[in-house]
Amino acid sequence: MPGVLGRAAHILPICCDSRATEGAVRSGQWSGRPGVWVRERTGHAQADSWRPPESAARRSTAAIATDAAAVRDLQRVAGNRAVTALVQRGKLVRKGSGRPAGARQAVAGRKSPARVAAPVLSDSLLPAREEGYLGNFSRIRRWHVNPPQRGLIIQEVTRTFTVVYWQGDTWASISGNALDEYAKHKINATENRYWELWTVDPTGEVGDGGLDAFGLASVIPSAGLKARLRAGLKPRPEASSLQYTSCGSFVIRGRARFFPTPARLTPRALGFRRSGVSSSNGLPSRMDDPAAIPAAAPREAVTYTVTAHWTSAGEAESSWYSRVSGRRA
Repeated sequence: MPGVLGRAAHILPICCDSRATEGAVRSGQWSGRPGVWVRERTGHAQADSWRPPESAARRSTAAIATDAAAVRDLQRVAGNRAVTALVQRGKLVRKGSGRPAGARQAVAGRKSPARVAAPVLSDSLLPAREEGYLGNFSRIRRWHVNPPQRGLIIQEVTRTFTVVYWQGDTWASISGNALDEYAKHKINATENRYWELWTVDPTGEVGDGGLDAFGLASVIPSAGLKARLRAGLKPRPEASSLQYTSCGSFVIRGRARFFPTPARLTPRALGFRRSGVSSSNGLPSRMDDPAAIPAAAPREAVTYTVTAHWTSAGEAESSWYSRVSGRRA
């Protein structure tokens, strides 16, 4: 062994099992004393010899310098268990390294790439809200992307109107263009499905203030109420202008996902135009399903639904206010 046997040649010890002992006897090298069968290599030449035990070697911390080929030879002769024991005790080291023969060599200066968490889209409901007469309401949310990453938030919006109006002696259903003509406030009753878009920069800041607003104007035919609202007055018209006008419900549902986009991707490149849909409140939007959208982040969509109910059949003014509820998922 290097440092013990004092040889410069590559030395591979072979455990003293029955085969080793038999070989030593046949060669006349074994004197009956315990020993170690040793193979010495110098270049392509090799020689085997029987050496007496070195008790100091067992107590010494000196290790045997070897290479992959020598380890394989040792495994064939002594078995995997013996080789493993030598490695565990530090008696076999890789040539020129000082490391155990079974240890992996790390690449200098190279670090394992850090795992980056997938961005998560979430929302928070702002405290400001409105609940007015006969369908009127407002709910505002703020978007969050964490950890920050450049990308796009794309939300599919569906809107469902179920409305009846008073014809003088009975209630009748009304929808679509007819409902838009009836309601003097703009409610866009024909925009029942569309898509909205927000840009997100690498710091996580969401464009357009990062806000999303759901709402509806009052579903009434009163020009007098409209004039009061324009003048900034509190909407408290006379009973005759609200009672027996409309009853119904309105449901708006948004389903949003975050799409990482490493390269700058403009809304127009995806077919979105600012105020493309009137109900989007000025956001980049479109009426048809967008194409060529990059893969979404592997998370569930953020879903938010708001429902408003109203009636004008009651005599009490308090009964004309919208009853509004919101829920996620």
